[in-house]
Amino acid sequence: MRAHYGLFTLFLASALALSAVGVGRASTGSVQATWKTAVIINMSVAPNYQSGYGPVGGPGNPTPAPGPSASSGYVDFGKVVQGYNYLYKDAAQVSVLTNDSSGFQVFAEGSSDFQSSGSGTWPIGTTLFWLPTSSSNTPFSSAMPFEKTGATVTGSGSSTGIAYGAGGPPGSALVWSYPGSTIGLPGNTANQGYDYQLQVSSSAPVAVFSVYVVYTVVAK
Repeated sequence: MRAHYGLFTLFLASALALSAVGVGRASTGSVQATWKTAVIINMSVAPNYQSGYGPVGGPGNPTPAPGPSASSGYVDFGKVVQGYNYLYKDAAQVSVLTNDSSGFQVFAEGSSDFQSSGSGTWPIGTTLFWLPTSSSNTPFSSAMPFEKTGATVTGSGSSTGIAYGAGGPPGSALVWSYPGSTIGLPGNTANQGYDYQLQVSSSAPVAVFSVYVVYTVVAK
């Protein structure tokens, strides 16, 4: 039996900037000039960023093709079968620009478990996984699970977000740690692609499920 899982995963990017400032100095003779530069950190997330990609795996290992709702902002796995593993290559690309020489960290969590209007919920932590994009990845490659956030979820639909408060995102949600400034890189931006794994339990009901994954960047 085929289970129709329309996996509409919307990526929402929020940025947290440090309040600290950097100080530079220059001197000419006995006159010393000082200036301050505010920390800049910006992030964008491009879901399904290479068109034509879709799930790999399952019975017959069909030709990868994105689901009908795959578009800017969404990843759609289309129809999948219970009990099989699937890999969605190039599911998302995260791009970060910062002038902070200490670098940044990127975190990602689900705002909820998988939800279905008619079939309740299904745990995201045992269903959806991430790993850095690589040509060697397969549906059975070792991957890290996305987890449902324990923080306050704000907004709804395309405005869904996570309010972490002063404590910030949990370490278990870390998906990328970058050690330096991006200034000088092409476009002054560091990029990281992610493949997604979908592992559908054999006991999952036949239904359409969806979930929002929220990405957050934090300056170190």
